[in-house]
Amino acid sequence: MSLLSDATPEQTSTIGTRLTQRIKVFIDRIVQLARPRLQFWMRLFTLTILACYLYVLMEWIFFATMPSFMAILPFLTKVEIFLISGFGMALISLVLLVGIIILDMLASYFNLTKITSLLAALLPTVILSALLLLLLDNFTYTLLKFGISTSTGFARLVYALMYIAIFIYVYYQILRFFSVARAHSPSGSTDKRMFLATMAILGISFGLAAVKLDYQSLFKADATVSSTQASRLPNIILLGSDGLEATNLSAYGYKRDTSPQLAELAKSSLVAENTFTNAGNTAGSVISILTSKLPTQTRVLYPPNILTGEDAYQHLPGILKELGYKAIEYGVPFYVDAYNYNLQTGFDIVNNRTLRVGKLGELSRKLGYDYEVYFSSRLLWRISERLLHILFIQEMKNPFDIVTQAVPNISDREKVDQLLAALDHADSPIFIHAHLLGTHGGYYDPPDQMFSIGKSQTRPWMDDFYDDTLRAFDAYVGQVVYHLKKNGQLDNTILIIYTDHNRDFKVNQRIPLIIHFPKGEYAGRLTTNAQNLDIAPTVLDYLGVAQPVWMDGSSLLNNRANQRHLIFSAGTNETKLNEYEIFFLDERLNQPPFYQFSYIGVVDCHKWYHFDLTTYHWSYGEVTGYVVPCKQEELAGLLEIKQAVYDRMTADGFDISSLP
Repeated sequence: MSLLSDATPEQTSTIGTRLTQRIKVFIDRIVQLARPRLQFWMRLFTLTILACYLYVLMEWIFFATMPSFMAILPFLTKVEIFLISGFGMALISLVLLVGIIILDMLASYFNLTKITSLLAALLPTVILSALLLLLLDNFTYTLLKFGISTSTGFARLVYALMYIAIFIYVYYQILRFFSVARAHSPSGSTDKRMFLATMAILGISFGLAAVKLDYQSLFKADATVSSTQASRLPNIILLGSDGLEATNLSAYGYKRDTSPQLAELAKSSLVAENTFTNAGNTAGSVISILTSKLPTQTRVLYPPNILTGEDAYQHLPGILKELGYKAIEYGVPFYVDAYNYNLQTGFDIVNNRTLRVGKLGELSRKLGYDYEVYFSSRLLWRISERLLHILFIQEMKNPFDIVTQAVPNISDREKVDQLLAALDHADSPIFIHAHLLGTHGGYYDPPDQMFSIGKSQTRPWMDDFYDDTLRAFDAYVGQVVYHLKKNGQLDNTILIIYTDHNRDFKVNQRIPLIIHFPKGEYAGRLTTNAQNLDIAPTVLDYLGVAQPVWMDGSSLLNNRANQRHLIFSAGTNETKLNEYEIFFLDERLNQPPFYQFSYIGVVDCHKWYHFDLTTYHWSYGEVTGYVVPCKQEELAGLLEIKQAVYDRMTADGFDISSLP
């Protein structure tokens, strides 16, 4: 029972009066403490929020003017990305500002506001000094072709010292602005105008974010796959190398013994004799494998394309994670990197790093801010990678060097070692995607020479050197199989051997696809056409999981003896080197109605067709080494192929009104 319930009305009135007086005294004290600090708080708020927007603006200009995922976006969408991303950074800063203001009020009570002012100045200093470091890096690289990414040894130290100098200078200037150091500050009216302008920017950004918010997602239940749907949960290894060609593998009948380990594995595996890629570019091919969607559907073909909307969440690793799998990718930074292409809720680890967007980023994506989260994550990646490099915490790698250097520097061996270590230490079913680069052309540097010994590469794509790199990849396959057998894991592992495209980035020749199931199930040779899109449905079929309607491939475990279907592919020639010597889509050629797509390929049994989207020229021929060709009367005519291409492009949202 409360004390007030036993008090008389007069006593109750007295207690209420005293309580009111105490509250009033407390509020008066708060106001008294806050009044001298209001201008400081106003300046801190204005400077920090404007610093956030300035940082995002300068990075936005960089992304908007260079080849990036913004290249094909409408201008208004680009403006949305700037304002909403700036708003997101400002919100995070506002949380910190509230904490600083509360701390400053406590400091006012003990006359320690000078200390909290020194601490408060660090927040805008961190933002502005990071921005100046990026601008310095862009400046030196643009003019001198030298930047943080290329710096080593003493040069890294020089950049570190320059960053420290920038930090100290910015910090001192901000203290002057706050009148902590030798004071020189704007007038009160200027403070108010700047404060109101800052509030206006925040208001506009908030309104735009509210309009773009996907309100339905707030009440949408997650569609997950029950783990009970899968009757077996073997480990899954998707192991491939760049640019493999079936005609040069002895496992596919080649005259040279280029793949003895693959040939042995093939005896107890499902071997697709006539498999074709769905993209002539690595990014498009790898994403098509993981999503079982054509590049024309996802619009991911080449950097800097990214998955957006539902495509970012509809993929094989995402389904496997719902079943309880851990997922890891060992690819190539920038070129084979699920995070770089915005593949969400799929891999736990990609190229030895974890996704940085966190729960807040995942929630923001679900609310409809897909581009903004991706842009913000790239901003965080750009500055953190550079700071870690110049502070000698973690070396920054140039992705172009990784792709173009000789085989010993590509670290295929390290990828395989990490793959096996991850497999051995897994405490749950694991899905591992590993993409090796030893066979990447057109010039090769095989670790061991047999066919190329004593010879020189006088032109790209020479068979002698290429065949030796095939032997190197085959040896890695043998190492994986031996390890699985030795540890008793082979009968609990699906091992898939794949490639992204043909040598020389062709799409009209056969590529290898060998799938070893536990206990050698489904072993045999499949002669009907197969494609990389079929990999994901085949895995799900084996696991007993229903294939989602959005997957375009089909399981290779079905009876396909009498099945024949057209296989589509796409590619681009519209690439160029950016200022970091990384190949990007050329935004000058990346225009409607077909954007980055230079051609569409079609395979009909042993016949291939190539439709050039820049000249509208058709070419066609026969697939080299095709196993069990179709009869002539079974093949589609050119007019049927053309109509199929038109129908495919229309279904995928292209404007084909300009096509003949």
